[in-house]
Amino acid sequence: MSQFLKKFLRENEGIFSRKRKPAIYLGACGKHPGWDDHIDDIGLDTESLLLAKQVLYVDGIGGQIDSGDWDKLHENQRLAEFKHIILWKRGNAFLLGRIWSSRDGKNRTKYPMIACTHCVSVPLPWGLTNVLPALEEVEKLCKSTNSAEEVREIIRRTLAALRQSLGSASASQSNGKEVALIDQLGLAGQREKLFRITYHVCTRLGDSSPNASREEVREATSGEVRLPAASGLVSQTLGFWTHFLESQFGTGVPILLALPLERRWLDATTGEPTSREFYSLRVTPEVLAIASEVPYDIDDEFRKAHQSTIEALMAA
Repeated sequence: MSQFLKKFLRENEGIFSRKRKPAIYLGACGKHPGWDDHIDDIGLDTESLLLAKQVLYVDGIGGQIDSGDWDKLHENQRLAEFKHIILWKRGNAFLLGRIWSSRDGKNRTKYPMIACTHCVSVPLPWGLTNVLPALEEVEKLCKSTNSAEEVREIIRRTLAALRQSLGSASASQSNGKEVALIDQLGLAGQREKLFRITYHVCTRLGDSSPNASREEVREATSGEVRLPAASGLVSQTLGFWTHFLESQFGTGVPILLALPLERRWLDATTGEPTSREFYSLRVTPEVLAIASEVPYDIDDEFRKAHQSTIEALMAA
């Protein structure tokens, strides 16, 4: 097992895990005009944040930039900029971050800036409700300054406010108004599209058959799927697909969701991502189709085995 799978988002596990108090950390990396090259790491104070930087930023985004594959795409195939929310969850911990296009002090623009929280023993609804607006404000403030010191202060001040808010948080806090999300996703009554999504998840992301053990799933799982997103409902979309993927793979498998803002899809990666999985960050459905739109040849045996999954999705 790799170091990533051994360590990532497992700080809250072990002998004292049940007594672990909720905790939140906030870090930043990437490019900003306050630095002539990559930002000196700010607030990457947990092993998971450091691993995320390596896998997402250095190997993932950096690997794609080095390959030049994004540059080969036509305009209608490539997103013009980084403008993403990421949720990376495993068990009772998650990272919630924001990625945006930026530049360094020498005006080089290929790499983005990333601000990311690490939440330990924190309810996901609380994170979606409180962290996402805070990260949006971090982006706004960081874009308004060319000072490295001001960026450090923005991160410090935001973290202090989040920790204060967490201290008075209710574990049952909701993540916003109730909506019929299946309808907002364009999937209400669309059984065939739901079967396509389930088929892709089960056949491309690992063995999630009803007879597979959790350990078998954990070892086999690795892959990516593009899923529909609901316009203007970021928190609800992230929560919905997290719940679905955890229902298929359990909570021990790392699940990464990358949602491009103002778009109608998100990309989900299970297991340990490689550089190739991050190609999807900048490509449109012209290149990587949403699973619900792919006309898979699905046999009757699969449909019968996964009928309950479809029913659960339609009732969501």
